[in-house]
Amino acid sequence: MASTSLNSLPDGIDPSYGGLKLTIFNCILLVVVSLCVSLRFYTRRLVKAPWALDDVLVFAALVFQTALAAILFDALRTAGLGYHTSYLEFTAPWKVQRWGKELFAGTVVYLLCATAPKYAILILYKRLFIINKVRICVYALMATLVVYTIVMIVVALAACRPFAANFDPTIPGAKCINKEDLYRWGPIVNIATDIAMLILPMPIIWNLHTTRRLKLGLTLTFLTGSLGLIISIIRIPIFFQANSFTDGTYTGAELMIWTQLETACYLIPACLMTLRPLLEKVGHSRIVQTMKGSRLGEAARGVFNSPKPSDGRSGENKAFDLKLQSLQPSHQVRIHAQGFHRLNNSAVDT
Repeated sequence: MASTSLNSLPDGIDPSYGGLKLTIFNCILLVVVSLCVSLRFYTRRLVKAPWALDDVLVFAALVFQTALAAILFDALRTAGLGYHTSYLEFTAPWKVQRWGKELFAGTVVYLLCATAPKYAILILYKRLFIINKVRICVYALMATLVVYTIVMIVVALAACRPFAANFDPTIPGAKCINKEDLYRWGPIVNIATDIAMLILPMPIIWNLHTTRRLKLGLTLTFLTGSLGLIISIIRIPIFFQANSFTDGTYTGAELMIWTQLETACYLIPACLMTLRPLLEKVGHSRIVQTMKGSRLGEAARGVFNSPKPSDGRSGENKAFDLKLQSLQPSHQVRIHAQGFHRLNNSAVDT
């Protein structure tokens, strides 16, 4: 860290380092999100589907997630992230100001990280749901996300006067809002939109005239989008317990783990919700067919195969199956099934 001997440190200064967990977490997370996004685009290629706006947003979210990780890697290397602020002030005081710059940049990128995949999921909702009232709710959530993100970025940019006080609050005459409250309470709107996105599809799913098994399967599909909500709720008390500006370089190492986990838990579900064709392809593979003759056969059928409707169901309900991308290239086909709207691979509705 610094050439200062540990024996020369004043009493009360802790030289311990807490950045290793963040380093390991960053590496693992980048691999996981890159894999999920790659699988999403492999699935698109598998069904010969053109890129849509939600694909662009998912790719952008991966770029933002990578940028956030890069900022934190740089902070670990050049801004003393993981060390106590008191130790840095004694050994390398310039690193404290450097951390202020890294935190400022990370705040803006975090907002983009959280918004892009959620917007992609809402575009998927818009494509699936044909009921006007539901679509109005989707548009309202889209508008809320855009306004929230813009407002939060503007507030972050205008938080201090002069602007340089964002990085160095010791500047004479500097005035700043309470940034800690901003970090603690800012995500409340984000959580509210998460809850709305979780609830929105449920009445439609459970009013379908289909098997309970299929309803549960659809519910679980949409519940994957609630992973970010769970992490957001867990993250709030953690931010209340640890002040990111009091000994920020040390507490920030843990807080940034939760921050990145939250954004990743928006991006990963945005990918998982579109992997049905890939799972079906795997389900029809030779390996899985072999499994069907073993004790694992029932489990394999439950995971990879679609539930078969009874003979008494209407043709419309037989046709209904939440395949987010069609496996067979064809002309545009629209199937209306009690509020759901299925598009084939050439039908891009943005």
